[in-house]
Amino acid sequence: MEFTVPVSLADIAKFLEKFGARYQAALNEIKGNLNEARKELPALSCIYSIYSRSDKQHGHEYKSTRKIRLKIHDYCSEHGITKYNIYQMPDIVGITVAVLYPSDINVVNSYIDGLCKSGKYVPINSSPSPAGEIRTAYGTVMQEKGYHACHYRLKKRNADSEPIVEIQVKTVLHDAWGLKTHDLTYKNESSIDELVLAQFNILGDVLAKLDTQSDVLRSSISKAQIARKAKLRSVQLETILSTAKLMAKPIGAVDGSSITALELSERIENIHKSGKINNIGNAERQDITELAIKFFDKSPECCCLILSAFAAVTEDAVVKSIALERISMWEAAADDLDKRMKAMLFSHLAYYCVSDTPAAIDIAEEAIHVADDLIAKATDAKVVEANQRRKNSFVSSLAYYHAELIGSDEGRKRKAAKRAGEYLDQSMKCLVDLGLISKPDEPIEEIIERVKDDGNAERLHHSIDNAIFVMIQTAVSSPQVREALRLLDLQKKKRPASLGTLPQLLHELHEHHGRIKLFELETAEIGA
Repeated sequence: MEFTVPVSLADIAKFLEKFGARYQAALNEIKGNLNEARKELPALSCIYSIYSRSDKQHGHEYKSTRKIRLKIHDYCSEHGITKYNIYQMPDIVGITVAVLYPSDINVVNSYIDGLCKSGKYVPINSSPSPAGEIRTAYGTVMQEKGYHACHYRLKKRNADSEPIVEIQVKTVLHDAWGLKTHDLTYKNESSIDELVLAQFNILGDVLAKLDTQSDVLRSSISKAQIARKAKLRSVQLETILSTAKLMAKPIGAVDGSSITALELSERIENIHKSGKINNIGNAERQDITELAIKFFDKSPECCCLILSAFAAVTEDAVVKSIALERISMWEAAADDLDKRMKAMLFSHLAYYCVSDTPAAIDIAEEAIHVADDLIAKATDAKVVEANQRRKNSFVSSLAYYHAELIGSDEGRKRKAAKRAGEYLDQSMKCLVDLGLISKPDEPIEEIIERVKDDGNAERLHHSIDNAIFVMIQTAVSSPQVREALRLLDLQKKKRPASLGTLPQLLHELHEHHGRIKLFELETAEIGA
């Protein structure tokens, strides 16, 4: 729709009244698409916020009529024209996507570029920038006068009367700085000295350098954690996959399905082993998820473990949400303490294996009280022993979980070092009650030498393995770490053959922690 300059504010108001719904619809679609992608795609978890003008302007979604009028007049004056198609204006409506780090801008850009490449949206007036700090195929990099961002101008279809939606991708630091300077400059009715404006621009560039430095620091920390995270993930996946397969063996198929629970578990395991997780489409993800849910009525533990295994393998936020929802349903349906205990026995493991250690701790700590109640009420010696075994599983796991958190912010809040030691003491007392060791302070080397490949081998091995890990994580001197590593090697030599591949993965993870801890302590001791 063309306007002849000069344009009145009334004309612009009439245009927005008549065609505003089209702008709103285009904005809502793109904003909704970004919000859905943020939930579903792990890579887009880097997005801190997505908002439009209405979120900060008391419900007003459009650029003000005064600013639209001024922009039209400036454009026509600059280009020596008297007519202007208002649909050409790129920012009547717009979206801001704020991320934490500059490199995250490229992650968001990659997603938006993909939408444009697929033909879902038509980019307008783009300036591709395949190199540099900010990279884009269909957007425009903005790096001037202290402002650093990437802008996209998108239409649903390539037509002159199609609304444009502008997307600004920037860091939260620059977004906040922009909000500050906007009020101090654009909304200031008094003239502002050029020197002051220059200082604003310099500060904006300084913030960009701070942003870049924060990215460098994050990258340094991430690189140091890559090996540990890879080893930890191997442990988590092997734990949940092997447990899911174990629980699936006796279940068989359910009505209306020819696939057994074990076959479904093996299908998920094969996806993991193939290394082609990213090739799984939404249809296959939905198919596996729905098949797993069908087992819920027949065996809630089997359903929950299969879903948790699939969530761990795919790292899919939607699958994880469904798995945890089913776990909550299973726990809520438990109508006695024994059923509740069984649900907790698997649910804390599921939470840990989908990388939610704090939630696993909360469940395991609650489960200890349930185990104590069952032990206190039991009159049968076998029931007492069964619940003592369960309690040992919980306290030993809690010692491990807290040890893993040592050094993190979550660990400091939970006083993880202290709690790891306390739960380790409880675990050793449980082993005494079960008759597996003679006394709580029995030397670990003697316990390792005594492990036999019998019914108690796995429980004793894992309990002692957890104890050695706690020793590594809570060590305050290099000799303590060396002793823990010696015991770790001894345990590896004495490991029962029946325990499968998980102990080797745990050994590699714990040895890695030990080597890092030894380096840190030796460096500190040399400096002292």
